[in-house]
Amino acid sequence: AVRLAKTAPVHVPPWGVHVRTGGPDAPGQVSAETAIRNAGYETADGEVLGRIVNPEGQEVARARAPFRLEPMTEGAVTLSAAVPAPQLWQLDHPALYRLVLTVRANGQAVDEYEQPFGFRHFRFDPATGFHLNGASLKLKGVCCHQDHAGVGVAVPPALQAWRVARLKELGCNAIRTSHNPPDPALLDACDRLGMLVMDEIRVPGAAGERLADVERLIRRDRNHPSVILWSLGNEE
Repeated sequence: AVRLAKTAPVHVPPWGVHVRTGGPDAPGQVSAETAIRNAGYETADGEVLGRIVNPEGQEVARARAPFRLEPMTEGAVTLSAAVPAPQLWQLDHPALYRLVLTVRANGQAVDEYEQPFGFRHFRFDPATGFHLNGASLKLKGVCCHQDHAGVGVAVPPALQAWRVARLKELGCNAIRTSHNPPDPALLDACDRLGMLVMDEIRVPGAAGERLADVERLIRRDRNHPSVILWSLGNEE
């Protein structure tokens, strides 16, 4: 798919927000690094206001940070907040929060950017395997190609969600994408429905183009709570 995004000169660039949440000792801690781009011809003075909205649509925390950008430059601000007693993202209760960012420049609101995320922490242990939110969990998954019967590779978002729901009914709790960065609609469905993901790129390598592919994949998908693994190449 091709998407055309129209923005004001001062804006959050695509994939410009990185949300980090706390571990088991501080699960409600949120740190959001936000890139700001000034594509205009004048210096921009402003601030970024961030609001965290819970699954029920209620605001539960907010933060703000100032910025000053010279013309044709890009910078970043970090917003920090704490959500008391957050609902954890789990397979049987995939609680999704939203970070709603408003960018103000020279006294006017010029951009708004929404980033879904989830509160969850996980680890891999050599003796006991995978743990999600402190509980041991066996990964039972499938290799899921992009194409689907009847539509080829032009899979609509509703069909991606249907497939994830059917896989959950079969007892799956994990998907390995293959062999390319997946349709964002698939990851969105996994976030909403509670499915873990190994996010895969096809061609490995140390050349600049290959490393850039990996960087774009991680930058695009890093906020999905469903993603727990990155696969750096397959079948080449």
